[in-house]
Amino acid sequence: PGPGSLPYALRYSYGDVALPYIEEMLERSPFVFVRTASARELVNAGRPSGFAFIVDAIQQNRPYRGEMVQFLRDRFPEIRQGDEAAALRLAQSKASAK
Repeated sequence: PGPGSLPYALRYSYGDVALPYIEEMLERSPFVFVRTASARELVNAGRPSGFAFIVDAIQQNRPYRGEMVQFLRDRFPEIRQGDEAAALRLAQSKASAK
């Protein structure tokens, strides 16, 4: 397994204690695949930072935008049939949640 599996491995091994480290990888990793994997783990944990990453991906038309939208569709049944705008609205609402 490569560095892209590190966020999952950390969360699987250490649970919520790993979340600040995963957030750090989301912010600082030079590797897109580490950042997208970090965002997925943070979304799975309900952390606003993961959703904010996806909001940015959609709004800034990042190369991994489609991957992130599909991840949200797979994760949240209420938007499974929705378009990209539905995914964006969901991500925005959860990114701003406190």
